[in-house]
Amino acid sequence: MASQALGLSEEVLGCPSDRPCVLEQQILEDGSVESDVPVYGDDSPWYSVVRTANGTYVPERGVEDNETVLTLEEVTAMEAVEEIAVPSDERPEEVREAVTTGSVTVYSETVETFERNEVLEHDGEYYYQTRTRGSSHWTGDGSLAQVRALLFLIGGGLVAYAGWRFKELSD
Repeated sequence: MASQALGLSEEVLGCPSDRPCVLEQQILEDGSVESDVPVYGDDSPWYSVVRTANGTYVPERGVEDNETVLTLEEVTAMEAVEEIAVPSDERPEEVREAVTTGSVTVYSETVETFERNEVLEHDGEYYYQTRTRGSSHWTGDGSLAQVRALLFLIGGGLVAYAGWRFKELSD
């Protein structure tokens, strides 16, 4: 389950992916990358976890001899889930309801937590969205025009049939 949650989360950088991951590959090959320029400043990296074909890693940054040192620490899938998990009390009421009851119904609004596939932490347990089911009114997807055409044809057929029966009865 932890591996599935990591695969869906936007907090996880999968390598290779759309992004070439050159820096991450160099860190894995050399053990670390050093730079005399602050790479991330005071902020943490924009991703929390890096996944490659060979393992799951958490990026770390340190300073040694006025140089920034970037490394990747190998972690288990569960440790990575703990790293990316967001406390459920920091999310909207709909999210907390989904965690406590197992499902939630939301009408005509988007819940960003569900859209971003965030892993949630609630009372020491970890949750992620396994599926969403969206539904709309049957007239919203263009089928209304098809139904109108069908009803027009049926109506025309009934008028023709009624005319034929009326002529038959009057003879």
